Amino acid sequence: MKKHNWYEQMLIAAHKDFEYTTEPRGMKIHETRNVQFSIPPHYPLYSSLARSTPLKYFAAEMIWYLSGDRSIHWIRHYSKFWEKLVNEEGLINSNYGNLIMGKNEHGNSAWTWCYDSLIQDEHTRQAVLHFNNPSHREWSTRDFPCTMYGIFSIREDKLDFTVQMRSSDVVKGITFDIPFFSTLLQSMWILIKRQRPHIELGNLYFSTNSLHAYESDWPLIDSMLSSGVNLEICVIKQPVIDENGIANPLLIDQYEKPLDSVMDSLESWMFIKNRE
Repeated sequence: MKKHNWYEQMLIAAHKDFEYTTEPRGMKIHETRNVQFSIPPHYPLYSSLARSTPLKYFAAEMIWYLSGDRSIHWIRHYSKFWEKLVNEEGLINSNYGNLIMGKNEHGNSAWTWCYDSLIQDEHTRQAVLHFNNPSHREWSTRDFPCTMYGIFSIREDKLDFTVQMRSSDVVKGITFDIPFFSTLLQSMWILIKRQRPHIELGNLYFSTNSLHAYESDWPLIDSMLSSGVNLEICVIKQPVIDENGIANPLLIDQYEKPLDSVMDSLESWMFIKNRE
């Protein structure tokens, strides 16, 4: 019997072996709750005859995240979805770069807090990246971040990254969330390794309270599982955020540039190759 890779396992859990049929906001979904998957961080992308990771949007979203810009004037050219989430000021909450690179009143960003915590104590349990936070708890908001937090841990000389989400769309969300989280893990590992050469790259552990598939995507998932899904290698060449919490200038330089330059940018900082 074929052993399913992590994405096939997610598709099966969300759609084939689902626990519930629910209708949040009046939209029917298949849903499985409280699941966790272990993901090799160098294999966060996928390809299939029915659908593959849309690399152009992934690259654009990464550049937009690192810009820290909560407006959608640039990213909306890649996905109209964001237009549904803006508040009265034309801003959104889920620019993840803004959330983890913004500094608090003590001068720490979530990213620098994690890096400093790991350098000071390899066994720390405090290297936490918060995404969803108290300021998002407003009834009028259309954008309540799906990611709750991530925590870096070094155990047995390996750096792992565990992410906890409240809600995960197995088609339109996971496709981009997993590569983003993998990029964060790879980046932090490169930075830590410069000071602690013995530390190895561990795993990405993905945990969600709601793994689901929307009814409109059920035929697509059936097609993907029928044809099979292959994983693709994705290895970053340099950190996307440095130890001081500064976004990589190579990527920031691409922000707001013409759309056709985005893929060239991706190839300059990330190595991608189909898995054999």
